[in-house]
Amino acid sequence: MKYQLSIILTFCICIFLRAQENFRVLGKVMDAGVPVELATVSIKLVADSSVVKATYSEADGGFAFEGLAANRYFMEVSFVGFANYLSEAFMLGSAHPNHEMPSIQLQTDQAQLKQVTVVAKQAYITRKADRTVVNPDALIANAGSTALEALERAPGVSVGDGGDVRLKGRSGVVVFIDDKPTYLSGSELESYLRSIPADNIKQIELMPNPPAKYEAAGNAGVINIVTKRNKLPGFNGNVALAFAKGVNTRSNNSLNLNLNRSKYGLYANLGAGHRNFYQDLNINRYYSNPDGSPASAFSQNSYIQPRNQSFNAKLGLDLYLSEQSTLGFVVKGLSTPSERQTDNHAAVLSAERDTLQT
Repeated sequence: MKYQLSIILTFCICIFLRAQENFRVLGKVMDAGVPVELATVSIKLVADSSVVKATYSEADGGFAFEGLAANRYFMEVSFVGFANYLSEAFMLGSAHPNHEMPSIQLQTDQAQLKQVTVVAKQAYITRKADRTVVNPDALIANAGSTALEALERAPGVSVGDGGDVRLKGRSGVVVFIDDKPTYLSGSELESYLRSIPADNIKQIELMPNPPAKYEAAGNAGVINIVTKRNKLPGFNGNVALAFAKGVNTRSNNSLNLNLNRSKYGLYANLGAGHRNFYQDLNINRYYSNPDGSPASAFSQNSYIQPRNQSFNAKLGLDLYLSEQSTLGFVVKGLSTPSERQTDNHAAVLSAERDTLQT
């Protein structure tokens, strides 16, 4: 009986946690009744204005965010030649699982400038003929995060339970690193991406309909993560350190080293980090008699503390045989030790809320 009750409670907890992150926002971007394509749409937290996710509007002006957690958000829309649009704050939760934005009408930027200064700035999203290119460095929210978190913020990408990566709602997506398949899926892929600092990523290429080069990977879509590599001559490197403190702490650090000569190039990427987080889940059920009077109640608290560490290293050597030919060797290593501590306290209560059984 206790075993069956444990299974039921675990099932209920999983459904409850999934429901907490199953909210969506829909809308359209227009200009005087005409749909605006490729406008950058960002959804942000009201609490600190941090970007949760960004996408672009489609040919019909439509956009969609899915898999959002319960919270207060607002929307920002930007497009060249138009003033930025900021929406009113709105709430997502069990009472409001979906939010459809009123038609967003962009206004032409009428500002008259006496002096124009051209500044080169990398765009967060770039559309190409066969792919969408995301530049993680252009979004400040990616600073100090992991490759998995940067991927979750990419337009059209969602990562579900167990590392199920979806691109525009399609599962079975194949993930490449530097044009080489990872041969990983599920929780193994999730652990691997969590071990890579976002600071090591140059671009994320999203290909819902991959070109012929990736045909063998299937038709569900391909995501290619391009890592950074400095090709300046001589010896150079950089280090990135990130530390965050909330209820618990997390850190994500990386070191990149490059030695480039005329005949060869030697490079190394090292990453290390740890994540401590928690879930405090309370479930209360109340049962009534046929006449509506209280009969009994059930109360449960689950305090879940997952902890994981990650260490990854990549060592590569390129031999420049000629201007058209390069012979390369790469060695990679990954370690992701983790632990999970769960404290469960459950009680069956009487109608008077006295404890009958724990």
